[in-house]
Amino acid sequence: MKIINEQDFPLLNRKTYIIEVEHLKQKTPSEKEIKAKIAELLKTHENLIALKHIYSNFGYGISKVIVNKYDDEEQLKKIEI
Repeated sequence: MKIINEQDFPLLNRKTYIIEVEHLKQKTPSEKEIKAKIAELLKTHENLIALKHIYSNFGYGISKVIVNKYDDEEQLKKIEI
């Protein structure tokens, strides 16, 4: 798992990441599994992460994930309805 791109949005109190997840010869990981791994990677709590999309190609073994990491839970609830 590696971070491909990071973008900061200070007015929204969040950062948007594009992360590459490897799952060679396995199924695409579930949202719950990905969220846990990303929280560990970014050293934050799972409840501060909003998973936007998982892009995967059949037989490729690598998925790209778009995720937002918020500074506080209140801001997450305001923006991510």
